[in-house]
Amino acid sequence: MEIELHRNSILPAVMERVGQRRGGILVFSRLDSKRTAHIVVDLQDGFMAPGAVAEIAEARVIVPTVNRISQAVRDAGGLVVYIQNTVDDVAIRTWSTFFDHFCSPARRQMMIEAFPPGSEGHAIWPGLEVLPRDLKVQKRRFGAFAPDAPDLHDILRARDIDTLIITGTASRVCCEFTAPDAMMLN
Repeated sequence: MEIELHRNSILPAVMERVGQRRGGILVFSRLDSKRTAHIVVDLQDGFMAPGAVAEIAEARVIVPTVNRISQAVRDAGGLVVYIQNTVDDVAIRTWSTFFDHFCSPARRQMMIEAFPPGSEGHAIWPGLEVLPRDLKVQKRRFGAFAPDAPDLHDILRARDIDTLIITGTASRVCCEFTAPDAMMLN
């Protein structure tokens, strides 16, 4: 099944170069579904609710497609993992460079209030179809495999997962910071 999340913005010349180097555009012609996980990054109220501190309104548009991908992965025997941006005492203490230098004092306080576990902003967006067997993993940095996060790497390896489908919001930040570390699964 082919599912399009959004329009591809890769330049045709880049696609051609990749195709020449790899012998085709697709990395995989098929996936071992039982060794595949759908990683859903930061689709939480704090990013998606209208007027939320870190609102990315476009993220609401992809929810039906994310749900279809999750269901397809589940139906094929794979795993669905919801990654939750988390701001708690550990995040503030261990990522002080971000909180002290990349946020204004006002923004820092808004993020601290929006994303602690149990808060409204930390909650997974209600339009997502989260099942009891799906996992929820908190992250305290941009990438889900970064230090001071529950060990997503070990969680996935314990389930013999070696292939990830990554979707979510803040694609050019949190999704892209998660993807390179995922290469360490192999």
